Amino acid sequence: MSCSQLASSLSAQYRNTSFDGIPTAGSSSPSLNDYLATHGLLLTMCFPNSCSFGFNAKFFSASWIQQDLGPRIIPSASGVGLILDPSLVDIQCLYPTDGGTLGRDQNGCGPTIYDRHGGSQGAASVNKNPVKKYFYRKYMTDYKNLNFGRKTQWEDIDCMEFFDLPPTELQRFWGFGDNNNSSTSVQFYSSPDLFKTEFGAIVGHDLCSVGLEPDAGPQQFPLYYGAKSWDPQDLKEVIDLEMGFIQNQTTSGDMIWNEFVISLPVELPPLVLGVFYVNENYAGKRSKRREAAKRQAKTFGDLPVFVMHNEKYWHGDILECDEDIAEELTMTLRTNTDQSESSAPRDAGQQDAMRMIQAHLAKRRDERPRFEKMHISSVH
Repeated sequence: MSCSQLASSLSAQYRNTSFDGIPTAGSSSPSLNDYLATHGLLLTMCFPNSCSFGFNAKFFSASWIQQDLGPRIIPSASGVGLILDPSLVDIQCLYPTDGGTLGRDQNGCGPTIYDRHGGSQGAASVNKNPVKKYFYRKYMTDYKNLNFGRKTQWEDIDCMEFFDLPPTELQRFWGFGDNNNSSTSVQFYSSPDLFKTEFGAIVGHDLCSVGLEPDAGPQQFPLYYGAKSWDPQDLKEVIDLEMGFIQNQTTSGDMIWNEFVISLPVELPPLVLGVFYVNENYAGKRSKRREAAKRQAKTFGDLPVFVMHNEKYWHGDILECDEDIAEELTMTLRTNTDQSESSAPRDAGQQDAMRMIQAHLAKRRDERPRFEKMHISSVH
């Protein structure tokens, strides 16, 4: 299959928003891998030195997108990502938003390490070991005396200062009221509240007091802090929750993505269908992202390179073959430069050519078919 054909086929999968045949617990439906092979796109930008990759890594993180969700993927500084073959990946668990998997036990699918009930470094675990408990409490007391004075009472210390939290933007955490997935009551937590509860449970008393807090900033994505993950057959529930967060005005919809935890393979290249770079609204120049994607594709065995259209008002295919775009630009530039050389100085001709390229691309966008989005009620 050519690069152009693969881009068209994958874009068609992205537009397939049907949940018919989605796997559910206890049903005879096809596996999640079979469903993902024809619905949406499974992508990762977590390589080679970001997200969950490390010397002791057992997993890496990916995101699943389709047209109703939009191009919401775990970001990285490079702006380059991989399109994965869902039939070859080993999916361990899912999260409706970023799951903070680097801070979780059980290879990203267990409770957070500081969870007071079940975390490997939480209160229940630490308090089982008298030595560990003694040194933890001693450390906290020494830290308090050093920074706030021996005579200062714990309750007189502001949690923002005790945990040295940034004064402008706080991370927004969320979970369920009963700390598991059986409840539908979503609750939000601030960093000071959460840290005070989890670390105070180890010491045996509150470490500080929560005062006036700054709002969660526009760049702070909702981070799931609940104890349990979702099984692969719970995809529909996961996407319903994600869609609710996207449409909930109290959260930042542009900073929401689901997280798939995938077992780390011996080799990554066999799982990859192609390399992509995001087109707009990303740090760094587009040309640098494009060159980085081409280098990565060559390293993986000359895989196809795609541009992912993440523009807000883009209505065409989400993926286009980079070769096709490069060829169109080259032909347009050559044609208009030739026309301009006979009637204007070279510099002016090149400027006219670039304006023609921009008009050409704008016309191409307008000619793309438009697709209506599904409206789903938000989580309450």
